[in-house]
Amino acid sequence: MAFQSREHKYVTVKVCRLECEQVRREIDAYKHLDTLTTSHVGALLIRDMADSFDISNAHGKYPCIVHKPLSISLAQLRSKCPNRRLPVNVLKPALVHIFLALDFLHSEANMVHTDLQERNIILGIEDDSILEEFARSELRHPSPRKVDGDRIIYKSRDLVITKNPGRPVITDFGEARIGQQTYDDDIQPFQYRASEVIMGMPWSYKVDIWNVGVMIWDLFEDKNMFNTRGPDGVPDSLYHMAHITALLGPAPLDFLERSRSERRQEYYDPKGEWKGLAEIPQTSLEESEENLDGEDKKQFLEFMRRMLKWKPEERSYAEELLQDTWLRSETT
Repeated sequence: MAFQSREHKYVTVKVCRLECEQVRREIDAYKHLDTLTTSHVGALLIRDMADSFDISNAHGKYPCIVHKPLSISLAQLRSKCPNRRLPVNVLKPALVHIFLALDFLHSEANMVHTDLQERNIILGIEDDSILEEFARSELRHPSPRKVDGDRIIYKSRDLVITKNPGRPVITDFGEARIGQQTYDDDIQPFQYRASEVIMGMPWSYKVDIWNVGVMIWDLFEDKNMFNTRGPDGVPDSLYHMAHITALLGPAPLDFLERSRSERRQEYYDPKGEWKGLAEIPQTSLEESEENLDGEDKKQFLEFMRRMLKWKPEERSYAEELLQDTWLRSETT
């Protein structure tokens, strides 16, 4: 965190590694968002860039991005909850904000985030006195530090968490894509990878919808939705696809026929029947969900299935998910 004396406000400065593709993408994404004139409420739920600059040393040039300070991520918030699960009365409002932000990104910004996960959704700060107290605490009790050659390394200091945290904000646009109808490069962390990405198909906005569905499982169930690792513990698309099949049912043949990947022949026969070396686990979405019962569980799983479809065109849009029965139902 830094203090901007000219404007008399606190900011955060993200010092990036030597120039790389992700940094260029992130800065380009923020610049693109800054060009948009919109009244969409979701635009307020996207992190913006206040400024950017470079610092240089003998090793090269380091891009720096200036942001308004934010609080803790949904991952950090979840770690402080009982059983490491977000309560429904916290999860539902958070999802409403996320879908509003996504609707803006997809419908007006023409942008696909591609890296939505719980650590990239960060709560805002409604009360700036938190930042002032943070600065005073650092003056009274400076953070531990060590000298490593010509560098001074400081231990991180956590912000005080209030009982009324700010709204969730989507951050980290280092993997964002802008302006095309479809793309075909590899994206997404392995656990969050959408079915069309695994199978080497063109992809678009609906990969973000898949990401949110898998992220909800992390937040609400405290476990990964899919087993993506083989017996050797290494991530493997074969086992990932086997577990997706267990939870969603068999992949439609007309979906598989779109694949340009060798996985099509490795995992399936010409009729679309699974022939992969990994066995399909004997489980289901209903068995995997352990947090709800009765009608509430039924509605929740229907909500999840709207996001987790083999065919991306069958997944709901963010705007449609905002009206979902489970999401809009009162929490007891």
